[in-house]
Formats: sequence, C-alpha cells, structure tokens
Amino acid sequence: MPDSLSIALTAAFALSVAGFVTVVASAVVSLRRARRQDPTTRVRSTTALAGA
Repeated sequence: MPDSLSIALTAAFALSVAGFVTVVASAVVSLRRARRQDPTTRVRSTTALAGA
C-alpha cells in the first residue's frame, strides 16, 4: 500500500472517530441538560429531536 494512501486512510479514520466522539459528547451534554430541566421541557426537546 502506498504511503500516501495509508496516510489518507489513517486521516479519514481519525476524522470519523473524532466525529463519533463529538456526537457522543453532544448526546451526553444534552441528556445532562434534560435531567436538570422539568419533565415537560424534556418531552418537548425529545419530540423536537425525534422530528428532526
């Protein structure tokens, strides 16, 4: 495998992992915020996410 292809694949993998970590972190933050709010607000935010 050429070095340039190997580097490109490694970079693509690193970016996909970074994207996944970002999505997971965002979900965790959203869940923590939802727990602090009252249940009616939580239902509204969940409905908005489901509709998106």
